[in-house]
Amino acid sequence: MNADRSGSHFVWRFAIAVVGLAVCSWLLWNATLVGATRLLSAHGAGANLIEPADQAVSIGATDPESHTARANVRLNSGDAAGAASNLEKAIALRPGDFRLWMQLGNARDQAGDTAKALVAFGEAVKLAPFYAQTHWQLGNLRLRAGQYEEAFAELRLAAVSQPTFLPQVIDLTWGIYNGDTGAVESVIDPQTPAARMALAIYFAQHGKAADAIRLFRESRVAHDQQRRSLLTALLSARQFPEAYEIWAGNHDTLARERRNRSGLLIDGGFEGEIGLDDPGFGWQIKPDAQAVQFSLDSGGPSAGARSLLVTWNGNPQPPAVISQLVLVEPMKRYQLTFDARARNLVTAAPPVIAVADANAPATKLAQSDPLPQGAGEWRKFSFSFMTPENARAVLITLERQVCTMDICPIFGQTWLDNINLQ
Repeated sequence: MNADRSGSHFVWRFAIAVVGLAVCSWLLWNATLVGATRLLSAHGAGANLIEPADQAVSIGATDPESHTARANVRLNSGDAAGAASNLEKAIALRPGDFRLWMQLGNARDQAGDTAKALVAFGEAVKLAPFYAQTHWQLGNLRLRAGQYEEAFAELRLAAVSQPTFLPQVIDLTWGIYNGDTGAVESVIDPQTPAARMALAIYFAQHGKAADAIRLFRESRVAHDQQRRSLLTALLSARQFPEAYEIWAGNHDTLARERRNRSGLLIDGGFEGEIGLDDPGFGWQIKPDAQAVQFSLDSGGPSAGARSLLVTWNGNPQPPAVISQLVLVEPMKRYQLTFDARARNLVTAAPPVIAVADANAPATKLAQSDPLPQGAGEWRKFSFSFMTPENARAVLITLERQVCTMDICPIFGQTWLDNINLQ
């Protein structure tokens, strides 16, 4: 009886061992086939050779990677229809892979089959509804197919998932609707402060300052970088009153009180700090100015507590070393007054205060007499100018007179204070 049981157990153990060996052999063989398939697929796709890709498909017909590799080779060779056929086989083996559906959409699109490409991209969207790229691809194809309403619905979803797409969506909308700001805003339908600011910046860059400012006000919340981008865009478009509103919102109470009031300098007495990287209004020091240094000096100002000390030490470049934009009204006469003194100033081209039309900074409207060169007390300067008919701002600069010599250095110190425009 015991012998029968021992024999039975031996048979069962032997059978299990045989089955296990068979399974291991099958797994090893299958792994070898998969490895060979992937190796051939990678070689074919990497070298763009059809023969290794065909071999990969013949060995691993049930591996979607082999069909995908052959599709890529065909697509690179200009056979978009053949690539689509291979991708359809890959999708039959792995229907839930949205990336395969996107590749199929691209292949069908390149093959000229827009209807089927739309179907493929639609399947990709269903499988990955929160992935920006699926909506982006479908939206772009619908746009090229003239399905504008459906296209922009997809593109908006793409921008929601990936905000970096929003400027491109706005640009596409602008082109389709020929710069109609109302139509563009309706299509974009900005629902967040960030979206409204992105649209405001785009409008400002394209000369639509009124719409840009309205969106800025509606956004209520703007990050410093967004505000700076909008300010830069308005300044580049020469929309100076609108730019001043953006700038003043981030500056002191005095600047905000002066919003949109013309002919008023900011800090003509140099009592506040001068920002080195603060585009807009207020005093602007050229960041690349050479052979010149600036400091706020409390020793003996003309008025108030401080004056601006400019130390010259060579041949400054650019010639205009400090400036301020000031809002003005067109066809008005203004008078600029200021105080200046110097110490040990030696040069053939002394500094002056000049005023230019901000619409054309190279066009000088007027300039002061040369600033003093010898040591002495504070001197008062005054000159007037008429603004052009389209002027909205002027640029006041401290610069040097034109020098006729190739080498024309300047050395010494100049103080400025109590600058006023009326």
